[in-house]
Amino acid sequence: MAIAACASLIAWLAPLAQALTINGCKIKPHANCAGKQLDQAHLKKANLAYANFSHAQLIQAYLQNANLKGANVARAHFGQAQAKGIELSGAKATGTSFTQTHLEKANLSKTNLTGAEMIQAYLQGANLKGATLAKTNLSQANMTGASFEGDDLTTTELTQVTLTNANFKDANLSGLELYGNYAGTDYEGANLSGAKLNGDFKNANFKGANFTGAKFCSATIEGVVRNEGCPTTAF
Repeated sequence: MAIAACASLIAWLAPLAQALTINGCKIKPHANCAGKQLDQAHLKKANLAYANFSHAQLIQAYLQNANLKGANVARAHFGQAQAKGIELSGAKATGTSFTQTHLEKANLSKTNLTGAEMIQAYLQGANLKGATLAKTNLSQANMTGASFEGDDLTTTELTQVTLTNANFKDANLSGLELYGNYAGTDYEGANLSGAKLNGDFKNANFKGANFTGAKFCSATIEGVVRNEGCPTTAF
């Protein structure tokens, strides 16, 4: 009778065990899911800390509040994924595609995003403090309320972005072209030397910012439209 009960328990647990594996990817910390096809996978709140998802495909996957802390997601594809609140701090995301991905309130602190494609990404309220953003493409992304405190964005693409109330305190933005909506943005102590500012900067905080060699083209700052250094043709 005990043997029969044990067999029944095993039969009952079998589907649960199978449910923890998706297309050969075991859903657990330190999992090796490199190159796996996980499009539209349901991974909400999954614990995948330090897992390997390099070159994996997670297009339109459901990753809300999932834990991928320290994970390797290099060159993975998260296009149009639902990843609000995802934990990606300390992750390796070099060359990763986050195009049109929902990353609202995501933790991307100290994440290596070198060469990542984040075009039209939704990063409202996201934390990117300490992230590596070398040659990261954030064109047309919505980063309202996001934090880039202390980051080096000198090679980051920020064309036509929305950065209302974003935090660039002590960040390095030297030489960049800032074109878009930057109302209420915090640039306290930021390096804007040689930058080109074109857009809405009303109510932005520039306390202690370095504007050495900066150019302004139709930039609205403290209610005043500034054009100092603006060439005769738009840059």
